[in-house]
Parts: sequence; structure tokens; C-alpha cells
Amino acid sequence: MEHSLDSARDKLRRADAHFDALHAEAGAWLDSHPYEIFPVEQDAWFEEALHFEMHIGVVQAPPWELGLIFGDVLHNLRGVLDHLFWELVTRRGTPTWNEARTISFPIARTYRTFSEWPGIKSFRQRPKGQPRSTWRPDPPGRNRVTYSERLAIQRHQPYKRKDTANHPLAALREMNDRDKHQAFHPLLVSVEEPAPKFLVSDGKIVESSYRYGEPLTEGAHIADVWVADYGPNVDVQVDSLAVAIAFGDTSQITIRRLGAIRQEVAEVLAEFVTAFPP
Repeated sequence: MEHSLDSARDKLRRADAHFDALHAEAGAWLDSHPYEIFPVEQDAWFEEALHFEMHIGVVQAPPWELGLIFGDVLHNLRGVLDHLFWELVTRRGTPTWNEARTISFPIARTYRTFSEWPGIKSFRQRPKGQPRSTWRPDPPGRNRVTYSERLAIQRHQPYKRKDTANHPLAALREMNDRDKHQAFHPLLVSVEEPAPKFLVSDGKIVESSYRYGEPLTEGAHIADVWVADYGPNVDVQVDSLAVAIAFGDTSQITIRRLGAIRQEVAEVLAEFVTAFPP
């Protein structure tokens, strides 16, 4: 049986197909070990140990196409929400062309922005010259969502959480808006877990520190290792380093973070599929 939200569900399936392709291609590229790490000996901070800085030598940059696939995932996830909201808003009448241009799923960082969102607030504008005291916009149910639907949408708004900027839907809106004008450049970043493992020859590691969340550009300082009881042939290497491909500039989104955004969108859709009549 056809469902009125089939187009939104189709958008989610398309997002999942792009997400799977992104995950597979990124994983295959990471498995090729496209970077190297080399130690740089520093002046010792005490006589009993040598200090090594571990630096990145990037052998190959991530494929440009990964940024394009990432944008495809964003576009379809945003489409899930917009197709859903269109069905909610237009059930009780066809909007005018000007109204239709404004219809998109609310993603707001403040309650005021949410309450003024087209479709949440009536599309009808107060006629020029009419006093506010006598003006009554359309009631809920006429070219706008019902009160219960509004509450359901409200529960998923970024402003409902303290850290609004890191809310999955806030990240989706910001990045999807950017992708409309410029593609995302994929880059390597260090991730927190698991911690790297260092190997030392002709010595003993007594301390180490690791800089996670940093872009792995050529020459980047990624870790520090202190070696004691060392001999003339001391050397330090990295046995394993957890890295990921990220997209963005200052606020980078990894593929794992993109999965969290996808999960939030799926939860919004599922809430309305069960309550929405076919």
C-alpha cells in the first residue's frame, strides 16, 4: 500500500545508498595506508630521556570524489525532512507559489526562529494598516501543521539542547547549505580512540602524549614520545594510529558523525510514519 510519506522514505533510502558508498570507498582508501609518520628528535627536557616529536608525512590526499558523495548524503537527508514537512503542511490546501518557496522542515537554534517558521506560523500576513489587536492568522490546520505535529517537530529542534551548534540537525542544515555552493574537501584527522601504539628500538618509552582531532597535513605534529634507557641506535615508530576522513573546516564531520546525523533524521521520519495515515 502506498504511503503519503513514501517520497520521504525514498529519500532516506537514497541517502543510505550514498552513505554506504562513502563508507566503502573511504575504508578502502584508508586501508591502503596513504600516510607515513616519522620521528624528529628534540632537545631532551631531562638528561635521562630523549624527546621525539612524531610528525605526519602525507603520501596521498583523500580522493576528491569523497566530498561529492558526502554532499549527496547531506542533500538526501535534508530532502527527507523537507518532503515530510511538505506533506504535513499541504494536506489541507495547496500553497501558493510564493508560499511553496518557503516550505522547508524547521531547523532552528532559538524558539523565536522556530515559532516564526513558515508552516509553523500561518502563511497569511497581516494586511498593511490593520491593527494587530484585530488581526487573526489562520488557525492550526489550514496550510500549517497541527498542534501535536508542531510539538513533535519541536522535540527535535537544536534549541532544545544546550549545545545547539553540535545538534545533528543544526550540523545538517549548516553543511547542506554550504554544499549548495561549494564542495567539501575530504581530509585526514586523528581520532581519540583507540590511542596510538608506539614502538621503540634500543630504549624504553617512559611517557607519551597524543594530539587527537587534528588534520593530518604534511608535517603536522601528532604526538610526543619520551624514551629512557636508550642506546646509540634508538628509534621510535608508530605501530598503529586511529585516523578518519573528515569533511568541513573548523567544525569537521567524520563519517561516524554523519551516521549520527542520519540516525536523527530517521528518528524524525519514523515518528511521523507511524502516526501519519497512508
